[in-house]
Amino acid sequence: MRKLDSLADSIADGLRGPDLQRRLDELGTRKKELGARLGARLEAPTPPPVRLHPNVAVLYCQKVAELHAALANPFCRRRR
Repeated sequence: MRKLDSLADSIADGLRGPDLQRRLDELGTRKKELGARLGARLEAPTPPPVRLHPNVAVLYCQKVAELHAALANPFCRRRR
């Protein structure tokens, strides 16, 4: 990175030759490659899939049965 900045300063000061331009292009390409590799590593990993308890279906059936019983209870119903 410092070398790239140094080369850019040299170019700004008027020191420009074909070898310097080639080296600047190489370093610029390398900087882009490293940035892409680093960016890929910094991306958030895919979250693990949601895991359900093996007996979740049984629990669901129990809750539905409790709800059904509660709705059938005349004391739980709203009176009009």
